[in-house]
Amino acid sequence: MRTTSFFLIILIITAFSFTTPAYASETTSNFSIFLENDGVVGEDGYYTNGIKMGWYSKNLSAYSTDSWKTKITKPLTDRIPFYKTPDTRNSLSLAFSQFIYTPEDIRIKELIEDDRPYAGIFFLEYGLININRDRMHVLEFYLGASGPITQAEDCQEAVHDIIGSNEPQGWHNQINDELLIGGTYGYARRLLRSENENSTGYDLIGFTRLTLGNGLSCASAGVEVRYGWSLPNDLGTYTIGPFNGSIAAADPEQQGSFYFFSSLDTMAVFHDITLDGNTVTDSHSVDKEHFRAQLMLGCAGLIGKWRFSVAYVCRTEEFKKQEDEQMFGTASVSYAF
Repeated sequence: MRTTSFFLIILIITAFSFTTPAYASETTSNFSIFLENDGVVGEDGYYTNGIKMGWYSKNLSAYSTDSWKTKITKPLTDRIPFYKTPDTRNSLSLAFSQFIYTPEDIRIKELIEDDRPYAGIFFLEYGLININRDRMHVLEFYLGASGPITQAEDCQEAVHDIIGSNEPQGWHNQINDELLIGGTYGYARRLLRSENENSTGYDLIGFTRLTLGNGLSCASAGVEVRYGWSLPNDLGTYTIGPFNGSIAAADPEQQGSFYFFSSLDTMAVFHDITLDGNTVTDSHSVDKEHFRAQLMLGCAGLIGKWRFSVAYVCRTEEFKKQEDEQMFGTASVSYAF
């Protein structure tokens, strides 16, 4: 039932993405929704759900000096060199995201010592993006929380009531409330591109990022290859994270695109509150794996003001006693206005 429900959501998103003509210009903003869920594989454990809703501004140069967008970005854009690079676009991003984690078997009420803790996380995110058609800098700051305050238990139970899935029994064992503060710097570059940009072609994108905070501290790097018709001038398709702002690089004259993509992402993890437990209070924890890898396969496209992506993700074990790799589906839809 969970698998069917997830695929229905993806089909609705995909169908809705092909309804409007005329793509956005550089003077338009963008609103995006990203959804990740393990229902695509018929399971309900580990990283079980993620959602992000984000707004990405038009070029900051289009706003007046009195605009609130200018006032909250100028102190940084005036001081960081790459935001002053000619022939690039600076954009502001504001987003909310929530992530839900559970043990593999949510039917057990007692604490499962060797399995992933129950954990809910949410973030409010403020980001600055500097981008052109071949490279992107992202600087993102987040303020959030872990624990019962995130309402992860209520969210999961509500969804399970709707789709008729098992009710989780162990949320009383979740990690505690804690204020989360951190930031991420990311960089992406197009390494290779075929010559025929307006027909069938390919490109190769490399990316790296560093995240520091009491919620997550890690460093990662990876590559993405894309093949299809009229590839967009963005910098790739990603799971929920700072690179979602690559949509800011889209060509304003491009009327449509469809392509397949595959990416490989490797990560060194220094701290992960959803596995290490709380930093200021005692809570359930497990021994994490310090090195992880993630493979993503999917398709994406755009028509008019709408763009979409659908993908399947396989992630290696995140803690020592995890029996199998993690698999989940991811989908996104964006609208330019």
